[in-house]
Amino acid sequence: MIISFLSFTDKGEALANKIAAGFGKKNTCSVTRCGDGQLGEWTENAFKTSQAIIYVGASGIAVRAIAPFIDNKLTDPAVLVIDELGQHIVPLLSGHVGGANQLAGVINDILGGASDPVITTATDVENRFSVDVWAKENNLIIYDKSGIKHVAAKLLKGEEVIVGSDINITYKSDEKALLTLLPPVIIGIGCKKDTSFQDIENLVNKLLEENSIIPESISCIASIDIKASEDGIKKLAADYNVPFVTYTVEQLKEVQGKFSESGFVMDKVGVGNVCERSAVLAARRRFGSAKLIVNKTALNGVTVAMATLNDERLKEKLGCELEDNTKNTLNAMIDFAIGNSGNDIDSIADNDSKSVEAKTSPGYIKIVGMGAGDYEGMTIKAVKAIEAADKIVGYTKYIELIHDIFPGKETYATGMMQEVQRCQSALDMALSGENIVIVCSGDAGVYGMAGLVLELTEEDSRYSDIDIEVIPGVTAALSGGAILGAPLMHDFSVISLSDLMTPWDVIEKRLDAAASSDMAIVLYNPSSKKRSDYLSKACDIFLKYKPASTICGIASNIGREGEAKKIVTLGELKNTETDMFSTVFIGNSNTKVIGGMMVTPRGYTF
Repeated sequence: MIISFLSFTDKGEALANKIAAGFGKKNTCSVTRCGDGQLGEWTENAFKTSQAIIYVGASGIAVRAIAPFIDNKLTDPAVLVIDELGQHIVPLLSGHVGGANQLAGVINDILGGASDPVITTATDVENRFSVDVWAKENNLIIYDKSGIKHVAAKLLKGEEVIVGSDINITYKSDEKALLTLLPPVIIGIGCKKDTSFQDIENLVNKLLEENSIIPESISCIASIDIKASEDGIKKLAADYNVPFVTYTVEQLKEVQGKFSESGFVMDKVGVGNVCERSAVLAARRRFGSAKLIVNKTALNGVTVAMATLNDERLKEKLGCELEDNTKNTLNAMIDFAIGNSGNDIDSIADNDSKSVEAKTSPGYIKIVGMGAGDYEGMTIKAVKAIEAADKIVGYTKYIELIHDIFPGKETYATGMMQEVQRCQSALDMALSGENIVIVCSGDAGVYGMAGLVLELTEEDSRYSDIDIEVIPGVTAALSGGAILGAPLMHDFSVISLSDLMTPWDVIEKRLDAAASSDMAIVLYNPSSKKRSDYLSKACDIFLKYKPASTICGIASNIGREGEAKKIVTLGELKNTETDMFSTVFIGNSNTKVIGGMMVTPRGYTF
């Protein structure tokens, strides 16, 4: 969970830091001291980025701050207020679905039980069943949000509540529906390359209508990884505002059950069915169980299947909770009928086959900097993390580099420009209970995957409970600098010349600023086939501020076969060929060569 704290005094800041530390590594906490004019801007940003917001100060300040940003109880973050002495904890917003009431209890525990959680939610005070919390706990989608208060009112009055089910679960009173809960539906899609969005949408809409599935119940779209860039599927996911997840051939093959297999599809992609297998796998990973509700259907080069969770215990569970908490007369007619005619994948899986049922609790992700990729260049902590993991995830070439060091270890690799898919897949694996290591060349936080993984957890709250740790490695500026001597003894900057993520005009500004400062400069990704002149362009910028005689160095294939170093002047560097396996060092005005080594003096006196 991402939790943001805002304090206003020294005591408040100290209390916020104490509580933040108590939440532990599984939660991402940030503490901000409010300055003049910050309150509104900070609150607006916190509403967009946090699952919980905690003000350490006066309730009035918090109420005025959040007022412009409140939307609805199902999407607003949890908001709490704590006085700076920690005597009272007040959940202000999203007590149920957002978890503010529960957080109040957690904070009280962190503070040693000395606080007084002030809970005002009626169903909690009366110890009554809460339909919105129950829906969240059981992965159900609330369709008609306004009905929550009507159901709560009936329960608080002790009136009879009838629970019925057809395609959805409906809480009824006097036979008039008050609230509809939708089981989440996952759509699995297979298609020919470059299939139009219209063809994909037409088949999906047709199946939704034929099977009386409400579009609002769609929670995810799934396919095989070779379709990760398919524009038609990506647009469908964007239109429904749901994640698009993909799986490898190996992952899809492991899904057990009876599926509509195609020899043609097997020859093309390596697995006989994409849509059913991907839908079921996504459902299992998200809900712990799966039920096919729409079998494979083909039209105009598109195949679609749909799955949902399979939980036959919901009827019994709901009945017990209502009886225990409301003491009502209960007519429990629930049958979770969305799966009545569906294919119960979990029960028909071959008994002698390996089960891939998701674990009930998530695994962890460790994002590991592996240095140059050789065993001696890795930290002890990095080696231990890789050895302990269930699976190694990484760029294809990085996996190849460490394959012989960790033989027999299960791996998942993707190519260049598939970073988002790679990290998304790693998060999905961890969500299903696997302990995952994502390996990065050099350091995980320097042009590595650490930032991307954390950004993805911000986008999807399902990943908030995954324990994520970043393990540092030796980045090329350090390992390459060691080969050359001591070029970075004083202040230095690191700049990548790759324009895949950063426009060249921005890179130019950074090169100019660094050169004008007379810092030593390290250049990552200096050249490639498509960027053969970028290093030369960078040298032209440096030559505006530095003499052509400035000492420079090149470290190549660091820690690998063919490792080499070369010391040149800036004038010579302009016409020197390099590649993506080279790291370039530009000295400052005091850098010199001592015994064949590049040295930037720190300024010690003898």
